[in-house]
Formats: sequence, structure tokens, C-alpha cells
Amino acid sequence: MSGKWHLGLAEGSRPEHHGFDDWFGFMAGCIDFFSHIFYWGLGQPGVDQTHDLWENGEEIYRNGEYFTELITEYAIRYIRKSVELGKPFFLYVPYNAPHYPMHAPQKYVDRFPNLPWDRQIMAAMLSAVDDSVGEIFAELERLGLAENTFSYFQSDNGPSRETRNWLDGTQDPYYGGTAGKLKGHKFSLYEGGIRSPGIMNWPQRIPAGQVINEVGAAMDVFPTFLAAAGESHLRTNLMDSMSYLW
Repeated sequence: MSGKWHLGLAEGSRPEHHGFDDWFGFMAGCIDFFSHIFYWGLGQPGVDQTHDLWENGEEIYRNGEYFTELITEYAIRYIRKSVELGKPFFLYVPYNAPHYPMHAPQKYVDRFPNLPWDRQIMAAMLSAVDDSVGEIFAELERLGLAENTFSYFQSDNGPSRETRNWLDGTQDPYYGGTAGKLKGHKFSLYEGGIRSPGIMNWPQRIPAGQVINEVGAAMDVFPTFLAAAGESHLRTNLMDSMSYLW
């Protein structure tokens, strides 16, 4: 795993307790993208300014480096290690962008000079994720793994309207994201809150260019990967989910 964990810091809740033998990232809800300090604690009286960046359970420091790019660095490192060991791999890459705080290096912001400021940073953050996903796929191509690697990408929820996006105490929602014509936003059960894109790529097994309109859910991802790995007989233990593939 490389990225955002957010399933707890307590003993028994960390990535190594849930099957990940190699992991990098943060464990709380959100961090500053450059200092990697727990964001909800920033500037709050009486709240510890907790640094939250880890590699295999050990706290590490990469101060000043943009977290989206660090996620990609560690993901590619793991792919290379797996190839060196001659092993198949499972890689979970939970990018936290474009979750607040709204941070992006200038090189990404400069790509969108004509956008209004409240959408410019959102676009820059998404552009950084686009580049990062492209780097991972380029590495798969370079290593000759692209044809037989099954990849799945999805967003976890609709755009945020939370007031905590600001750094100056302003109690005003963020306007940079949009659900288009859909009603609702993050924390809403309307489509704007829960309907998000899911993209599958497996050149060797899945024909390209398909658009599937049936309803799916995030919990279906686990049995889908089990089926892809030839373990579809475990479906009976996953009563609330089903594979997208078989």
C-alpha cells in the first residue's frame, strides 16, 4: 500500500495488521501535503501537531516533498521490488488528492492559468494524480507487465462542501469541485455524493472501450480481484458483494 490509510492508528488497526507486508503513507484522516502533519490539528489550541508519515510502521520524514508524488515514488519502488523477486503483486494506491487542504506545486497550477482560483488548485491537484497514474502505467509498460496487470481506479465520493478547506478560519464551503448535473456532494446520499466513476484496465482479458451502466459498489472490488486471481470460489464468504468480472 502506498497512500492514505484512514482505518485507525491503534494496534490492530494498522496496514500490517490487515495483510500489507510493505506499506507507506499516513494513517489519520488528512495531512498537510508538504509537512505531512495531521491537518485537523493544525492551529487548534491544545491539539498536538502530529506528524503522520510512515514506512512499514516506522515514522519517516520527507519534509517539503509533495505527498502525491511521494505516493507514486513508493508505488513504483514496490513494483520494481516485486519484479526483482519474481513475484506477482497486489498494489493498493489510495491517493488522498484532491482532499483538502488544497495544496499543489506551482508546476501543476501553471497548467491552468485561465481557471478561477477556486477551481485552479483543484485542477492542479487532479493533474498531479493524472501524472502519477501515468507514471505507474509507464513503469508497467517498461517492465513488460502492462498487458497482464489488472488495474482498477475509482473515486470514493463526490466533491467536498466542507468548511475545513480553508486555512484562515473562514467558515465558508469550498466551491472548487462539482458533481455536474447530479444533486448532492460528499456526505450526501444523493447521486452527487455517492455516484463516482470506476475504471478497469486489463488489456489481456478486458476488451477496451466498454461503458457499463449497471450499479456497483466499492465493496465489489475485493471479490473482483479475488476472481481475477483465480479465487472466485471464495465468493460464498462475501455475501454483500460480487465480482464485476465473473
